[in-house]
Amino acid sequence: MAAQKAKPLLWAATGCIQLLDYYYYTALAIAAVIKTAPPDMQGEWRETLSAHMEQLRDWAESCAPTFLDKHTLVCAEVARVDSRDVDAMRLYEQSIRFAGENGFIHHEGIANEVAGRFYLDRGLETIGYAHLRNARYCYLRWGAVGKVKQLENSHPHLREEPAPLYPTATIGAPVEQLEVISLVMALQAVSREIDLGRLIEALMVIAVEHAGAERGLLFLPHQHEHRIAAEATTHDDSVQVMLDQAFVTLPKFPESILRYVIRARKSVILDDASVQNLFSPDEYIRHRHSRSILCLPLLKLGDLTGVLYLENNLTPGVFTPDRLAVLELLASQAAISLENARLYADLRQENSDRTKAEEALRASEERWRKLFENSSAGIGLCAPDGRFIAENFALQKMLGYTEEELQGLTPLQLTLDEDRAATEARIAESAEGQRQVHRIEKRYLRKDGSVIWTDVSTVFVPASGNTPAFFAAVIVDISDRKRAEEEIRRIRRLEGEIRQASRTEMMGGLTASLAHELNQPLAAVRSNAQAARRLLAAKRPDLGEVKAAIEDVIEDNARAAETIRNVRALFQRDEVQMSSVDLRQILYDVERIVRADATSKNIALRLDLPTTLPTIIGNRTQLIEALMNLVLNAFDSVCECIDGPREVEMRASQPEARHIHVSVRDGGKGIEPEVMLRLFDAFFTTKPKGMGMGLAIVRSIIENHGGRLWATRNPDRGATFEFDLPVKADLKEAKLI
Repeated sequence: MAAQKAKPLLWAATGCIQLLDYYYYTALAIAAVIKTAPPDMQGEWRETLSAHMEQLRDWAESCAPTFLDKHTLVCAEVARVDSRDVDAMRLYEQSIRFAGENGFIHHEGIANEVAGRFYLDRGLETIGYAHLRNARYCYLRWGAVGKVKQLENSHPHLREEPAPLYPTATIGAPVEQLEVISLVMALQAVSREIDLGRLIEALMVIAVEHAGAERGLLFLPHQHEHRIAAEATTHDDSVQVMLDQAFVTLPKFPESILRYVIRARKSVILDDASVQNLFSPDEYIRHRHSRSILCLPLLKLGDLTGVLYLENNLTPGVFTPDRLAVLELLASQAAISLENARLYADLRQENSDRTKAEEALRASEERWRKLFENSSAGIGLCAPDGRFIAENFALQKMLGYTEEELQGLTPLQLTLDEDRAATEARIAESAEGQRQVHRIEKRYLRKDGSVIWTDVSTVFVPASGNTPAFFAAVIVDISDRKRAEEEIRRIRRLEGEIRQASRTEMMGGLTASLAHELNQPLAAVRSNAQAARRLLAAKRPDLGEVKAAIEDVIEDNARAAETIRNVRALFQRDEVQMSSVDLRQILYDVERIVRADATSKNIALRLDLPTTLPTIIGNRTQLIEALMNLVLNAFDSVCECIDGPREVEMRASQPEARHIHVSVRDGGKGIEPEVMLRLFDAFFTTKPKGMGMGLAIVRSIIENHGGRLWATRNPDRGATFEFDLPVKADLKEAKLI
C-alpha cells in the first residue's frame, strides 16, 4: 500500500507537513478497511493504527489548535471500529467543531464526510446526508472541485439546487444579489451544528444579525402546541440568547400572528405594524406599538418544524426583500437542521438510556452475585420440578452436601417426613398461581442424619422471555433459636415447680405456728359451746348469755376458717385476682400466723403501724406470701446470731401520698456487700439447704404489684428489707396475668 512505500522516505520529511499527512491519512485509511482485512493482517494493522493515534495525541498535547481535530477524528474512527457508537458520535462532532474553529476547512470537510458515512451505515439517512452536505460545502469553499464531483457522483441528490425563490409582494431582489460568502457561512453554521441547544443559539444569532432585528423568538412543536424554545435580544451590538430552561416568565408576542403562520404555513411580514392591518387588534401590537414584524414558518417537505418570529420596534421596513430571501434560505436549512438535531438528541437519549439500563443491569447482576456468594443465609434456586439449579456455599454447608450432590436432589427430599405435607401444599399453590411468596418454618435432614430447624422464604418467579420459571429460596438456620425457645419453656416450667416447692417448704416450717394459731379459736369454740350448754341446762336459762356464747363460737370459727383459707391459698396455683386490699390487716394476719414460731424461737416480734392506711390494688394471698418470706428470713438471720437481742420489726408508713412503705428489720448477722449484689437473683442462696427462690419470688410479687423491693445493711447490726407499693384510687378488680 501507499503508506508502506512512503514510510522509508519519512526521514526526508522531518519537520515538514508531509509527516502529519502520513500519520493522519494512514490512520484514517487503516480504520476504513481494517474490518474487511484478512484475519492474519488485522492484528498488525491494529498495532499500526494505535501507534499513529499515539503520535497524533502527542502532537495534539503540544499544539492543540493544529493537531487536535486530526487526533479526535482518528479516535472517533477507532471507537467506530470497536462498536462504541456513542463515543464515536461525540468524537465526530468534536473533530468537526475543532477543525472549524481553527480554520481547517478541508479537515472539517473530511470529518463531516467520515461522520456522514458512519450514520448512513446505521440507517440514519437524515443526519448522514446532512453531514455529507456539510462536507460538500467545505470542499466547495476550499476549492476542491474534484472532491465535490466525487461526492455528487456517489450521492447524486447532493447536487440538487435549492428551489428558486419566485418574486412575491415583498420579495423583488434575486438571490444572485445577496452576499454569497455571508450566506454560505450562515448556512454552514446552521447545517454543521448537531447539538440542539447550540443549533438554536447559532440560528437565533444569525437570524437576528442578518435580519436587523432587535428581538427574536423561536417556537418549536411540543405535543399538540408550539412553545417558545429561545429568545434572542440585541445589547450593545451583540446578541444574547436565552433558552427556555432559563425563562422566569414567558416572553410576550403577538399570538394572532403565530396562530396564522401555524395554520396557513405562510410568512407574515409587516413593514409598519402601527399602520392599520389584519393583526392590529392583537393586544401585543396595540400595547407594544411594534413597527417591523416578520414571522417565518420553518418547513421541511411541507411539515412545520418550527416558527421564527423577529421584530424591530424602532424602524419600519427593516425586513427588506434581500434580508427576507436570506432568512427564507436560512429557514429552509434550519428546518432540516432542527429535525436532524432532534433525531440526534433522541438517538443520544436512546443510547444514554440503553447504556444506563445496561449499567444498572450489570450492577444489579453484580450485587446479586455478591449476595449469592457471600450471604450467611442459604440461597437456592430450583426448577419448577423441584431440582436444585444453583445453591450458594452457605446452603451447601448448612445441609452438609457438596454442590454436585445437591444437583441431584430436591428440597422436598431433604425435608423431614413430618414437614413434607406442608411443603408440598405450598409448592402446589405456587404452581397454580394462587400464591407466589411463602414463608415457613420447617426441618431439614442433613447428610450426616442430624436435623436442623430453618426459616424458609420462597418466591416463585414466572417465566419471562427466554428466562424459564424458577423458585428462589432464602434459608436461615434457626436451630439455636428453637433450642433457646425450648429451654425458656423448660425454665418456666421449672420456675413454677420451684415456686410451688418454695411455698410448700415455707408452709412446712409454719406447721407448728399454724397448729398453735388454730388451737386458740378451736379451744375458744369448745369453751363457749360448753358454756352455752350449761346455761341452757339451768332451770331458768339466761338466753342473753347463751346468745353471747354462741356469737363467740361463730367468731372463733370464722378466725379458724380464715387461717385455713390463707394456708390453702398459698398452696394453690390458680389465676391471681387483683382487688382492693387493706395492707394493715394483712400485716396483722402475718403477725398472728408467725407469732407462735417467734415465741418458740424466743424472738421478739414487734408491729409498728399507723392508725390508718389507704387501700391498695393487690392480691391478698401473694402479699401474705411475700411478707411471710421476709419475716421467716429475718427469723433465720436472728437465730444464726449467738449473742445480742433477738428482735424483728414489721413497720408500715405513708411517706408520700402515692406510695405505702413497708419494712422488715432484723437484728441478725446482716448481709455481706458481695452478697448484696446477687441477693435477689434466682437460685442464689446463702443457706445450706436453701433453694435460692424465696427472695426472687418476693421481688416478682412486689414488681407485679407495681412496687419496688430493696435491702440495706443496718448501721448497728442486721438488715432491713423494704418495699413500696403504689396507692391506687381505682378499686375495680383486675386480673394479673
